[in-house]
Amino acid sequence: MININTHDLPLVIYTLLQQISIGCFILLGIFILFSKDRMLSTTISKRFFFIIALMLIGLIASTFHLGTPLRGINAFNRLGKAWLSNEVFITGLFIGSAGIFWLIAMFSYYSSGLRRLFLILTMFLGLALLGSMSMLYMIETVPSWDSWYTPASFILSCLIGGSLFGQLMLLRLKTPAYLPNILNFIGIIALFLSVITFLLQVNLWQITESAITNALMQVNDYKMYIHVYLSISSMIFIVWLGIYMCASNSNSNSIKIKPTMLFIIIVLVFTAQVISRALFYAVHMSVGL
Repeated sequence: MININTHDLPLVIYTLLQQISIGCFILLGIFILFSKDRMLSTTISKRFFFIIALMLIGLIASTFHLGTPLRGINAFNRLGKAWLSNEVFITGLFIGSAGIFWLIAMFSYYSSGLRRLFLILTMFLGLALLGSMSMLYMIETVPSWDSWYTPASFILSCLIGGSLFGQLMLLRLKTPAYLPNILNFIGIIALFLSVITFLLQVNLWQITESAITNALMQVNDYKMYIHVYLSISSMIFIVWLGIYMCASNSNSNSIKIKPTMLFIIIVLVFTAQVISRALFYAVHMSVGL
């Protein structure tokens, strides 16, 4: 029997923060691409600094999984041959491209074409990073990870975290009414699907077994972690959906969550996601064990 411990915490933080960054960058990036309000687009682009900060925090956190950050350079040893090396390399490209996009937005107001180019490039690099993350964990010899639930959970984390962090970045900005409405709608649907995906994963872990145990029973108090995750996620879903429905039925055209409530939802969502991702790592079971 094993416990969910801090050993995998750097990877939990890394994957979640990168996925939030990818989701937020793409969701707001799509708006910027099609927005006719140049001033608003530039203002939002300048706030992408906070997305880059999330990326860097996640990247730094990942190096502690190696024992010491100085070993991080070894991750490039099998570039092009191993998904781990590819993931690290694409992460660097993603952060670098996002950084150039932000610098252009900050200091070159008239370079709209170049800014647009790096916006699109960074969005594609985000998708490539998400794909490399998924391929890294879909290993035939690790049946507890090798299913479509893995990429599905990663994509849904992007949408949930991206929609919430995106709204945080839009605070005190006069945006079109449809933008927060769409972000909330995407987040609520993604949260619902995330819970369904988690339950399906739990079922998979129960039937992934060796001669003496199954993947889920390797974890001490696994039922407690499942119940806490479901309780937090269900509460968030009810509150978030309630805010959305009340605002939809009012005279307000824009569904904006108040800053304090938004912060509380973000903290609770992140807590639930950390629990589910930590459980994901804890149920690791290789073929033959």
